[in-house]
Amino acid sequence: LRAVGAAALFAVHPAVVDSVAWVSGLQDQLLAVLGLGAAIAWRRYTTEGGGVGLAALGAVYAAALLSKEAAVGLLLFAAMDGAIGVRRREIPARRFATGLGLLAIETALYLGIRVAVLGALAHPFPTAPGLLGTLASLPVVLVEYTRIAFFPVGLALLSPVRPVVDPFSIRVLACAFGVAVLAAGAAVAVRRRPSLLRPAAWSLAWLAPA
Repeated sequence: LRAVGAAALFAVHPAVVDSVAWVSGLQDQLLAVLGLGAAIAWRRYTTEGGGVGLAALGAVYAAALLSKEAAVGLLLFAAMDGAIGVRRREIPARRFATGLGLLAIETALYLGIRVAVLGALAHPFPTAPGLLGTLASLPVVLVEYTRIAFFPVGLALLSPVRPVVDPFSIRVLACAFGVAVLAAGAAVAVRRRPSLLRPAAWSLAWLAPA
């Protein structure tokens, strides 16, 4: 019931309307369907095993990668989920290593193809900030998207967040403090309720590629 409620809220949330109203957002829907499918295939293979399950995992993950590069987040989730499962003796270590190895090989091939075709993993916009500006912008972006999730007002086709000019401004420091507080709160919640560990890993896995 909780999963259905969360899915229904996500379906009608105005922050994700561009996936339906904007034709270029089709890749997000493909990633959502194929990414969830790959996650289900991962759980099924690690718990039940079998060559067919491993082949299904590889096929769905490959399709997810071809839909959008952010699918590499599933590799991170598989690593965290498998480590949790092995530690709790829910899945065999050998099965975890085999499944994760397959995902890692596919990811390496995909990244190699990107470099061969594009000449690099990605080409930044001419106006993209440098490393320091990018790192300083991260907490601002995280705070802004957290605000949009709970208070979706002032939405626009393009993100209103712009790269930070002064990495040591009050805004950056305040947002960094807010992110640290949120992270500490999440850590405390996971420690008190270990069942939240996998949902936390799922969230972190999809934030990392972005």
